[in-house]
Amino acid sequence: IDDLFETPVKIADIPVGSEPTGLALSPNNRRLYVANWVDGTVTVVDAVDHSVIETIDLNQVLVDTGVLGPNQPNRAALAHPRSIAITNDGDADDDDEIIAVTEFFAARSAPEANDGSNVDINWFGIVYTIDSGTGEVSTIALDAVDDTGFNDNNNAVTGCFPNQLQSLTIRDGLAFIPTICASPRGPTSVKTMTHPVLYVVDLAAGTTVDQVNLNAAFEAHYADGSVPDDASRRYPLVADLGRRDPVPAA
Repeated sequence: IDDLFETPVKIADIPVGSEPTGLALSPNNRRLYVANWVDGTVTVVDAVDHSVIETIDLNQVLVDTGVLGPNQPNRAALAHPRSIAITNDGDADDDDEIIAVTEFFAARSAPEANDGSNVDINWFGIVYTIDSGTGEVSTIALDAVDDTGFNDNNNAVTGCFPNQLQSLTIRDGLAFIPTICASPRGPTSVKTMTHPVLYVVDLAAGTTVDQVNLNAAFEAHYADGSVPDDASRRYPLVADLGRRDPVPAA
């Protein structure tokens, strides 16, 4: 679409994958990266002539991690890329950036114990990283939270695993990823079933540098303020990232 804020005019149709859910434009506006939810791919588009440069298959990447089990054939819809963002190192070269893509659903890290004791923590989240120069794809694991800070109705510690990675933003090489961290092991209560956990990932190092349970932060805030532990305490449960545009110079 051209002249978006004055008189919008469609200038091209670009074929990508099924159900595109995320877009990221390279810092110098040369390439557009499109996350295709159903196909499990990322389409790379030339932002100048609107041609498709390549399609990156995340399904094969997911198969290669081994989390889907042995002898899993590659096919569409194994991967579910949701959100996408790209770094910006401030130079004129778009081939030295990292594209980060969230895998929406958690992956199993270990079989479920016979007594179900590990179902809060035997899953993990996945973030794909793509080298903008080579197209090479790597993965970063988001580990489960061993202790959410909330005990269950038997006063036992609860954990949670990062699921439904809905959004992603990048600042100074760090990816900020809110998740719906699931805690399914019973007995459950409102305070133990779902947690909004924010993961902070160093994209260049491929490691998680922090995980913040926003419910636990709210709990501490309420305790510090002597807020009664009743309906007066509200918890976010589902968190998302907003975008704050820079303030233009005067």
